[in-house]
Amino acid sequence: MFVDPVDVDENGRLARAAFSKAYEDGLSIVRERANDAEVEALAIDILSTKPGQRTKKVLAIFRFPCVSVRRETISYNGAHVRAFCVYDQTVPRIFHQDLAPVPTHGIVLARRMYKAPVTARQFENDCNLALHRLVAAERIEVTNFRDGLIARLNERSAAGEFVRAA
Repeated sequence: MFVDPVDVDENGRLARAAFSKAYEDGLSIVRERANDAEVEALAIDILSTKPGQRTKKVLAIFRFPCVSVRRETISYNGAHVRAFCVYDQTVPRIFHQDLAPVPTHGIVLARRMYKAPVTARQFENDCNLALHRLVAAERIEVTNFRDGLIARLNERSAAGEFVRAA
């Protein structure tokens, strides 16, 4: 789920730069096996804001098989090695901090393996391009996802329901 207008254009197309999170500290994902309550909990965390900030809206949702990300390779020291890792990740909740972590949260991480003449910046760009190709292939309309679950959460967010306590 992407909420940043910089990451998604007005036609719902995903920017390559949206994937820099995978290179920096990990790109959050929701596992397909997540039930609606788990998807809702993760989406609320994504939509939550601090007091005084503008409300957020899920602009686009994409579905991709993690195995395709895990299969992506790069050339390093003359060998083809995995470019990305996908992990299940237990993270504390943001909005409802008193509740248990959501068990179906995951993260995509880019492996930082580059050698001259490739620079760190070029490697990051290559990672962004590869993830864009793998993830952006299947866009799901926000209104159609899980019988409108995210569309309803967007409405609640616009009404200011997901502002965190100061």
